[in-house]
Amino acid sequence: MRAPRRLGCAIFSEDTLKTSLTSRFLAGWEPAVFPSRGPDGLIPAPPPRSLPVLEQPSLCEAGPCRHYHRVASLMDAAAPIDGSASEAHEQIVRACYPAPGIELELGEAPVSKCSRWEPDNEQSRLDTIRNAYLRSSAGQAYTEQIQALEVAARATQLEINADEEAVEL
Repeated sequence: MRAPRRLGCAIFSEDTLKTSLTSRFLAGWEPAVFPSRGPDGLIPAPPPRSLPVLEQPSLCEAGPCRHYHRVASLMDAAAPIDGSASEAHEQIVRACYPAPGIELELGEAPVSKCSRWEPDNEQSRLDTIRNAYLRSSAGQAYTEQIQALEVAARATQLEINADEEAVEL
């Protein structure tokens, strides 16, 4: 039998160390390997992650208001200078047309109160007409074109991400 070891102010034998709660918890545990240090002697930080975008509720969309218009279109942006592919970005324009000839651009901030808020009772009728069009052959062709564009944009972005990961390694 081995002589007891002194840890701190208590004396423990090897048998006690093998059966203690701490030793059982740490059994099989290996410390993580640190990444190599950079030229400045610091451990490099991982690339920043984008935060999820949370849309706040807006009164204009609650009804929805008959004066509210939201238009999403692809931005006409120039390709990167280095020739790499870029993902397609959507431009979203939110506007209010409270009376003929009056336009208010709403921007990104949600609207909480409005003196001209008028819930639109025609929205369900318009949704029915839009859904009927999307079920038609012309609507299905349009939907397929949009889906193909989104798939191509995602594939391009995945290639760019893979290239960036390869460069980091």
